[in-house]
Amino acid sequence: MKTREGYARQTLSIIIGILSKALKHSVYPYKYIKENPMHYVELMKDKSRKPTREDLKIQSKENLRRINSVLNEDHPFYLPFHIGLHCGLRVGRNFTPVFGVMASIFFRYIP
Repeated sequence: MKTREGYARQTLSIIIGILSKALKHSVYPYKYIKENPMHYVELMKDKSRKPTREDLKIQSKENLRRINSVLNEDHPFYLPFHIGLHCGLRVGRNFTPVFGVMASIFFRYIP
């Protein structure tokens, strides 16, 4: 089963389409075979599984305490870290403004 080998559903759909079209041409007009075997192939239903703790990358309380002990109020990640910690924001959504400000400051001083 190709989904267990790491292929995405869209990739499998493309592969099935290519094979189906090639075998369809083998039936007619070339008449190499009598019937298209891909006619009976269909994708399995997608089973959505519950994400595991590793998929979500949840940090332990001890790890969060260690990060908090390293960050002081002058650190540029202090405020985004605490906003994310207490409000539950995603990392990318939380740190985008910080990197935007840092990039604008950096590019302002390039000659």
